[in-house]
Amino acid sequence: MNRPMNRILASAALLVICPCAGCGDALMSASSSVPPNAQSVAPAQPEEAGKETVESVPREPVPTPTEAAYADDRIALVFPRSLGGLSFLGRKTYPQPGMGYSLRYENAGADDARMMKMDIYVYDNGRPGIPTGHADSVIVAELACAGAAIRLCEQKGWYLDVKKLAEGVYPEASRKDSVGFRSSTYQFRQSGSSGTTYLGPRVSETYVRGFKGHFIKVRITYPEPSSESSVATRDEVMKQLRALLAAACLENAR
Repeated sequence: MNRPMNRILASAALLVICPCAGCGDALMSASSSVPPNAQSVAPAQPEEAGKETVESVPREPVPTPTEAAYADDRIALVFPRSLGGLSFLGRKTYPQPGMGYSLRYENAGADDARMMKMDIYVYDNGRPGIPTGHADSVIVAELACAGAAIRLCEQKGWYLDVKKLAEGVYPEASRKDSVGFRSSTYQFRQSGSSGTTYLGPRVSETYVRGFKGHFIKVRITYPEPSSESSVATRDEVMKQLRALLAAACLENAR
């Protein structure tokens, strides 16, 4: 199997927000039957990489040990029990080499029509030398693999009416910012076999960057009718996450 397809399958296996349990495992076990044209999203041209700074990043308090949900000493990141109003639910590690772990956050107590889910993935795909930042072609290609994994879920019948809505850099002002992300936005519906009571359109946003030899990927999914409030929560979540990354960068520079 070629390397791009391996990356697509790895991304698909990390899609824990799927319409049925075990979506990632099913995709990994079905790798021999994946159609060769599964990578349907072409990578965008990378932006010119420059020296990145952290001056424009909002300074948010770094979580204390009593507030910490998980600490990753390898990359000097402490993840809090709450990000932007979303509550930490748990951590999942993946047995496949290079796939790392993910952290799940949700707006606990919300019904299906308002449920907002966020997964933060930290992994390296077994690849050395992942560049820090969001402009390198390696990051652009990783985001494209995440999009191809969504299309693969559509081919499997788990996602319906998939539409790509946008791709770019988040936030837009982060072109010279050490904690910007390459991002893409999709819309889809979950199939009726998912068990959810909400079968209307959902918005799924993916954010990817390199950080200390790893990919940091964030996937945020919410029902389209709740977009106004969900986008406000998304912006607060990402502001706080970017502040955590900036603090880790500054600590490393001392």
